[in-house]
Amino acid sequence: YSNFTLNENDPLLVFLQAQQQCVKGSVDEFYMWLVKSEDIDSMLALKEAVTDEDYLNDSMKVGNGTCGLKGFKRKVFQRAVLEYEDVQPAETAPPPSHNPSYNYSSSLQELNGNAFLPSNLFSGNDEPTPRSNMNANLSDPPGELVCPIGLVLMTVDPVLASDGVTYERASIENWFQKNVANIELARENLKWNPLSERDQRVFESGIRSPAYGSKMTNLSLTSNTSVRNMARAYKERKGRYLY
Repeated sequence: YSNFTLNENDPLLVFLQAQQQCVKGSVDEFYMWLVKSEDIDSMLALKEAVTDEDYLNDSMKVGNGTCGLKGFKRKVFQRAVLEYEDVQPAETAPPPSHNPSYNYSSSLQELNGNAFLPSNLFSGNDEPTPRSNMNANLSDPPGELVCPIGLVLMTVDPVLASDGVTYERASIENWFQKNVANIELARENLKWNPLSERDQRVFESGIRSPAYGSKMTNLSLTSNTSVRNMARAYKERKGRYLY
């Protein structure tokens, strides 16, 4: 893969990074193996691949020998892939193009000003449809109770983000901080090299949803006590925690 250049804004790579706990070895190397060796270069192609149980359990588990799927996380990964929706919300006004003087250092404060709460959060009308061809594993908690980043049952402090997805607060705040740090670094790099395409992409793409790869309209987080209560009830009912 020596001549392969990572596209950090590729929804496939963004998705794999969000599911890194399902991957053994390097996420970047797993991504390159999928694209170069397996011709899986999009989320659509990945969805088609994971519906093949034999390919999921054999080829994707082994990967290239040094990276692949963790055996006990294959079902979690499969569910996350099949529930992925390529949602592209309306974009807010982007930062000025190729303008290194744009101040992204106050990103958290600026974006946190707009509260966002989807009206259909608990209506069920727009929830991802369960795939009937998946073998239900009764030991797995419902997907809506599992944090898409940390893959843990959300019993501590689940919060709703502006992409309409609920995460554990610690996980999504860490995601925001890492992205803001990357944007800050790109901004500094552009001061010295304004023509750097990589830094321009990072700077202009903003903070992306870890679940969908689309731009976050804001960084507002709203406590989701309903999910917390359901997750705690599930944990108590099952009597044990498998994640």
